[in-house]
Amino acid sequence: MKYRLRLFVTGYTSHSRRAIENLRQICERDLIAMYEAEVINILEHPQIAEN
Repeated sequence: MKYRLRLFVTGYTSHSRRAIENLRQICERDLIAMYEAEVINILEHPQIAEN
């Protein structure tokens, strides 16, 4: 089984970068190779967030 994760951020601020790094660390520690993570910047791709 593979987990598919999406992290929605608003720009690449220090908070966004921290959230991305936290997600990466959690996935690598707990899910190892059983995940696919996607980071979506809603300022660049608002249509994805609307779906």
